[in-house]
Amino acid sequence: MEINTAFTLGIIFSTYGFLFCIFAYYLSSRFLKLKVEEVHVFSAFGKFLYSYSLKSGVKINFGYIPLNYGLKFHLEDFAIDSSEEKRYFRNLAKNIFLLQMITMVLIIAVISIVSLALGYNPVTVFRDLVESFYDLISGKQSFSEFKAMVNSQYVMYGKYFYLFFAVMTYFVFVSFLLALAPFSVFTNILVMFLILGSYFVLGLKYFELPISFYIDLLISLTVSGFLYFLSLRFFIK
Repeated sequence: MEINTAFTLGIIFSTYGFLFCIFAYYLSSRFLKLKVEEVHVFSAFGKFLYSYSLKSGVKINFGYIPLNYGLKFHLEDFAIDSSEEKRYFRNLAKNIFLLQMITMVLIIAVISIVSLALGYNPVTVFRDLVESFYDLISGKQSFSEFKAMVNSQYVMYGKYFYLFFAVMTYFVFVSFLLALAPFSVFTNILVMFLILGSYFVLGLKYFELPISFYIDLLISLTVSGFLYFLSLRFFIK
């Protein structure tokens, strides 16, 4: 994968995160009645690299680990193990589940509309992608065979559309996992390991990507993510 592919993937990831922040913020605050305290662009252990607050009191944070975008909700204070606390967190888990499921449906709709607008059947593209990827991870085909398949898909559908389709399909998978995460601590930890593990397993074991690819991807994620971080003040009120 050359530099253009790394930059394209970085921009797709950042654009998705930026749009997800806006969509999740308004869906949570307007319809799910969840109070958003902070919007996170990238992760951080401890203090964020840079933060600013909006007039509404919402804090926008920029981290130094370009892995994810997310929201931090206001949590009410209750007596420990009280019935009110349990009811509140059940409702919070249900609303987060709804947020992720709506996000998943929206992504599927976007994929389908873009595919149909370009004259491609999204079901056919999805089936070919999943079957080929399953054959790769199950050992039924080698990486060189999988790479040849991807190149043939580039020719058939166009490289950038296929990258878009593949990445958005991955986001559907992630949204489904995140919808399950809030229901228990164990599920949440398992989901995080699955998501983070997929980055390393896919990138290092199967795709055998060179270090230069990760450097280019990191640059693209960081630059585009920071620009989106600065522009959030104009979209979240």
